[in-house]
Amino acid sequence: PQPDLAPLAAGVDRLADALEKARIDTSRLQRQVVGRGDAERKAIARDLHDEMGPCLFGLRVEIDALHEAASDDMIRGHADAIAEIAEQIAR
Repeated sequence: PQPDLAPLAAGVDRLADALEKARIDTSRLQRQVVGRGDAERKAIARDLHDEMGPCLFGLRVEIDALHEAASDDMIRGHADAIAEIAEQIAR
């Protein structure tokens, strides 16, 4: 009912609309950042698995051979320690 306040009210409405648009854009961008981060983590995990998996398998085979061929308990103990480290890397 106050004609003097109409321009001010229209400005406040435009500001509210702009803030709502900014909130929606921010929310969309946050989802994109999280999604891209998840995709990157999955790609890194897949690359590590594809590259490190065969190496760890080969290491385990060699550890088993060393353990079986070892002539004393100290060498077998070292082979067991290496096997444990390889297992930790695999996890």
